[in-house]
Amino acid sequence: MLKNIEDDTFRQLDIAFGVSLGLFVKQKLYYKNKTVFKRILLLLLLNKVIIGMDENFKTKLNRVKTFLFDVDGVLTDGSIALLPNGEQIRTMNTKDGYAMQLAVKNGYRIAIISGGKSESVRVRLNGLGITDIYLGVSNKLDIYKEYIEIHNLNPVDILYMGDDVPDYEVMQRIGIPTCPNDSAPEIKTLCIYVSDKKGGHGCVRDVIEQVMKAQGTWEISSTIQSI
Repeated sequence: MLKNIEDDTFRQLDIAFGVSLGLFVKQKLYYKNKTVFKRILLLLLLNKVIIGMDENFKTKLNRVKTFLFDVDGVLTDGSIALLPNGEQIRTMNTKDGYAMQLAVKNGYRIAIISGGKSESVRVRLNGLGITDIYLGVSNKLDIYKEYIEIHNLNPVDILYMGDDVPDYEVMQRIGIPTCPNDSAPEIKTLCIYVSDKKGGHGCVRDVIEQVMKAQGTWEISSTIQSI
């Protein structure tokens, strides 16, 4: 168990600083004094020095070129209305829709990875200009790996927003893991930014707007409709 935590920490060091700092720490400290290393490791995890500081998030905004979003609990509030015919109804936030349209029109890549299978979700997102939509996904990590390979993406340039355990493995490998305010505790511990907005209540708009403002691409445009 400790070995897995150690390996993940080295990976997070590399992601956070863009160099092989994890390997350096392992060589210089771990093999000299394992007890000291484990104590420092525990402090890093508890204080979220590597993956938890808001300042760390702010410094990474200029790197973002790709957004990956979950649906249920992120683009929606996680609730589903069940109709007598078996149809499942979800609601989405128009402010999130505005931000996603604007991001797409400014050249950002947006992909959706969801375990849900609702085709109404696909129709809604297609209407916003989003074409990379993966629904009915049982293993998000496999889709993520395939996606970054196909598009030759660097994980450090990707912002991912998820809210629950199915997102966990992907978020361990992302440069900029984020989540809504009402996410599962396990997810919050991974994130360098926790939105003050809940799922389905503007958390997607929150992170997109922050990224685009940091990069000077956020604009007030009459051609982008909030639908």
